[in-house]
Amino acid sequence: MKVLVIIVTYNGMKWLPKVLGSVSGYDVMVVDNGSSDGSADWIRANCPDVLLVESKENLGFGKANNLGFRHAVGNGYDYVYLLNQDAWVFPDTIPALVAAAEADKTFGIISPMQMTAGLDKLDWNFRRKCGKYLEAAGNLVPVRFVMAAHWLIPVRVLKVVGAFSPAFPHYSEDNNFIHRARYHGFQVGVLKTVKAVHDREKRPDTKEKHMWRKFMTAVAGMVNPNRSFAFQAVIQPLSMILFCARYLTLLPLKYMFRLLKGMPDYKDLRRQSMSEGAFLDD
Repeated sequence: MKVLVIIVTYNGMKWLPKVLGSVSGYDVMVVDNGSSDGSADWIRANCPDVLLVESKENLGFGKANNLGFRHAVGNGYDYVYLLNQDAWVFPDTIPALVAAAEADKTFGIISPMQMTAGLDKLDWNFRRKCGKYLEAAGNLVPVRFVMAAHWLIPVRVLKVVGAFSPAFPHYSEDNNFIHRARYHGFQVGVLKTVKAVHDREKRPDTKEKHMWRKFMTAVAGMVNPNRSFAFQAVIQPLSMILFCARYLTLLPLKYMFRLLKGMPDYKDLRRQSMSEGAFLDD
């Protein structure tokens, strides 16, 4: 099976030796989003077999990964593996995921168990999102959501679901992709028998950053092809108002008006996202 590992970098020099060392032997495409820490220079000097794409600007996670998706579709790959710059795999990780995907083709996305760097506990967000599903019987268990730090996706699934939506410059692109995978009848799962690392602890948050994620979550709700657009057009602005009350801030109002203004575009993007191979040719 031919696997393309896709890594999006932005000032990730401190992780590069570890992450790229962990996928030695695979075809690897790195999309560098305008790093200023020498990441691209280091890759050129130390990893000549890596296909390096340098962007002069930060394209964002989704748009940068889409370059890898198109390369995989156009060059006969069977799978893509999305790997965060602050993450790495073990020798058995990708082979085990591929074997699981081959055995059960209802799964459109499969993740390993995402661990902290010490391997002594689950990544905090992985535990929060997936923990309750891991109690189910079996090695490959369906989950509602899993972060795109480690995603194995069959290329045949990409050809149906498409690429990441341009509605998401940063955050919630994974939410939306999962919504669309489900719309097309694919499951999302975690393979409990293999591990990989996401080297981060819970990072400090700001009210502005929290609000941006909340806004992107609302956009994901608006364009979710599995939900009623009319219902989401009511519930998502209401969620902004509730956020105001919870955090005693008027900041969400700015995003609520932005959400309302963008509704015609979101409705159009929702329609586009239902089509086969959506956004792959953009």
